[in-house]
Amino acid sequence: MSGYLALPSLARFAGGIEPVLPASAHVSLPTFGERGTDLLAYRYGESFTMTLPLVNDGLVPVTVTDVRLTDEPRPLAEVTAVTADDAALPVTVTAGETRRVELTVRFGNCRYYTERETQEYSGAVVDGSVFGRELRTTAGFRHKLVAASPMIASCPERTLRRDDDVRG
Repeated sequence: MSGYLALPSLARFAGGIEPVLPASAHVSLPTFGERGTDLLAYRYGESFTMTLPLVNDGLVPVTVTDVRLTDEPRPLAEVTAVTADDAALPVTVTAGETRRVELTVRFGNCRYYTERETQEYSGAVVDGSVFGRELRTTAGFRHKLVAASPMIASCPERTLRRDDDVRG
């Protein structure tokens, strides 16, 4: 029984991945910060597609049920759709296999952030299962991904009262 409970510890996705982003969606700052930064070009209501390699470098196959950028509520860059190799989830990624995952990301939720506040994404949060046991892990990005909240004029949903909306 204890072996079955330990199965998720044998699953792992490679870190250091580099998401592919359209040029209009980000600015790459390779020398900013400890490991470089990709700054998302926040434009309220707009969407873009981010592609990333999901590499299973663990010892067991993982059935992936969801991929997103954060577990935080109301993110500035919210994943609205996920596919893996052009197929809907769930998808199984066997040990040693790489799947091309596409995230449709929409800019929103700026009303819950103050002007110039940022949200950092260090990797893709992956939910799935290993032989029926639930799993949540992160496939780390090579560079930090950052979304910056816009000024009030660029956020039509923000009010002038800072205590109107809280993320929590």
